Amino acid sequence: MINSDEGGMGVQSAAIRPERSRLFAAVAGLLLLTGLMAFFPSVCVALALLTPLLGCPLAGSRRQWAAWLAAAAPAAVSLLNRFDPLYSLSLLLPGMLPLALTLWLKSRKKLGSPLAIGLYIGAYAAALTLVTLAAVQALGTGVAEGLAQLLATRVGASEQAGLLLYRFAAAGLLAVPEGYGTALPLFLLDPAVIRQMLLSLQLNAGLMLEELLPWLFVQACLLGGLFTALRVQRMLCAVLVVGPDPEHPGERKAHVVSTPGFRLMAIPSGLRWALFLMALASLLLIGAEGRLAQTLGLLFYATFSCAFQLAGAAVLVCVLSSRSPDRATLYGVLSAVIYALFPIALFFIGVADQALHFRSRLISSTDSHKEG
Repeated sequence: MINSDEGGMGVQSAAIRPERSRLFAAVAGLLLLTGLMAFFPSVCVALALLTPLLGCPLAGSRRQWAAWLAAAAPAAVSLLNRFDPLYSLSLLLPGMLPLALTLWLKSRKKLGSPLAIGLYIGAYAAALTLVTLAAVQALGTGVAEGLAQLLATRVGASEQAGLLLYRFAAAGLLAVPEGYGTALPLFLLDPAVIRQMLLSLQLNAGLMLEELLPWLFVQACLLGGLFTALRVQRMLCAVLVVGPDPEHPGERKAHVVSTPGFRLMAIPSGLRWALFLMALASLLLIGAEGRLAQTLGLLFYATFSCAFQLAGAAVLVCVLSSRSPDRATLYGVLSAVIYALFPIALFFIGVADQALHFRSRLISSTDSHKEG
């Protein structure tokens, strides 16, 4: 277990194996995800994005079979449900690329390096890009248009199409035919009315998805890559260090050393300027006429805003937990709620932190707590 002995200092370090309870929880979670994929094949792509969070810490261990099983399950379930073969096979990538990356980083002892976070985000981005291209080929059109058309087709084929359309209209997701107003339910049996409302639903859903999908893409890449890397580092990179106790000469003291957790996450200066340039470029691209330019602009803006929102969440967790480290998990949940409901607040905290450095005076106190 002893990995190093720093010459002359009497300092020894030993790698700490993950607790069995954590490994068992990861295996149970992966089996649960596999079961959910079997029951809900249409959301396999979303469930596949969760498998690296649980599976990557198992890479290289005796329990890694559960990780590979969960990574292969989306493709197998999709093929069994007669989805497009190319799209189904592409669902292997969200789970298997991060697993392969973990094994590669582990073999080179680079799991704890700062570069690992960027590599995991890149693995997510590559996997989702290829899944998107496969989905475009399967749908025969853009993803937003294809999903909107698929939604309208399924609603139109439903036995309660009129009732579903009325509920969509009440929610403001489609336009009510002119002249019907509140009497709309009386005319839902008219095929012409249903056809007009289906076209309105398809148009509005397509426009909404065009703006939503780039944001979801960026969220999946940043959140998935970041927290997969942090989870792997926390479970596989912790080290027990035994050395002289500076407060009691002649005695030795053991303490756990691990990579910095989420609350100490900061945006590097080089990446910071790149994000600001992406924000400026998004202002030009979003107003362009081409669909590709608009999508690229939305991706740039989503990357810029999400990065600073995550930075703001890290600042919030660090500041709140500085005096109560044992409540770090609670503050993490709180920041997640704020991230979902009030992301603009975290964005401004993240931007302000670039100049004010809220955590600079707390680093020394947070270093002694590695709960993340």
